Amino acid sequence: MLFMLVDHVRERIYLHMQVSDPMNIESTSVDLFFTRMLAHLCAPAFVFLTGLSAWLYAHPSGEAFRSPSKFLFKRGLILIAMEITLINFSWMGEYHTLWLQVIWAIGISMIVLSAMVKLPMYLIAASGFLIVFGHNLLTPINFEPGQTGFFLWTILHDRAFLISEGALKIRASYSV
Repeated sequence: MLFMLVDHVRERIYLHMQVSDPMNIESTSVDLFFTRMLAHLCAPAFVFLTGLSAWLYAHPSGEAFRSPSKFLFKRGLILIAMEITLINFSWMGEYHTLWLQVIWAIGISMIVLSAMVKLPMYLIAASGFLIVFGHNLLTPINFEPGQTGFFLWTILHDRAFLISEGALKIRASYSV
C-alpha cells in the first residue's frame, strides 16, 4: 500500500515534470522510474489478494465449502461504485471526467470471476493461461471511436475515452 501511495503522490509531486512514459528510463529520472516500477509490482499483488480472499471466503476454516459467487459479485459492485464516486472525487474534486482506473478494473474482474467460479476447473485454468500468455497477441487489434467493438475493446484492452465530449467525459484509464 505504501508503494502505491508513493506512486500516486508521485503524480502530484512531478506534475511540473510531465513525461510521456515514466517507465522509459531514457526520458525520465531514476527516482521517477523506480517509484513507477514499484507500482507495477503492487497492482498484480492486489489482484492476487482479491483471488486469495475469494478462496478464503469459499473455504472457511473448519466449515463446508460455500460458493464465492455472490461474495465476488457484491464486492465487485462496491469497488465500481467506490471508483466512480469516492475515488474519482477525492482525486479530482470535480466530475468533468470520470476516470475508470485500477479499482474499477478489479471490480469488473470480480464480477466476471463471480460467474467463472461456476465453470469447471480446466476452463478456469485455460482462461487464466490465455490471459497471461496471450495478452500481448491482442496488441495489434485496434478499434477507432465509432466502430463496432470500440467501447468493449477499450474497456478490456486499450486505454481511451469512452465518451470524449459533453458535460461528463468517461475515460478507461486502466483496462480490465
